[in-house]
Amino acid sequence: MSTKNRSGKQEFTWIPWCLIGNFMILDVITGQKVIFCLAVSVKEYAGSEEKTLILFRNLRPRLNHLETIYRELQTSLEKFR
Repeated sequence: MSTKNRSGKQEFTWIPWCLIGNFMILDVITGQKVIFCLAVSVKEYAGSEEKTLILFRNLRPRLNHLETIYRELQTSLEKFR
């Protein structure tokens, strides 16, 4: 996962498959608009609490695109469990 901050510096975060709990599509209501986000629940280490990370934070992909990505990620996750 990569994140670019305001200064333009790009940071990369590697998430091992064994720490990924689940992928999910969240719907966020802002004003009168619904925005869909792809998220992943991650444990920092085995036995810790899960935290949710939003993927494609600066993009606003359509729901049908997120569903396609979600299905592929879920399939990959099931192979590595």
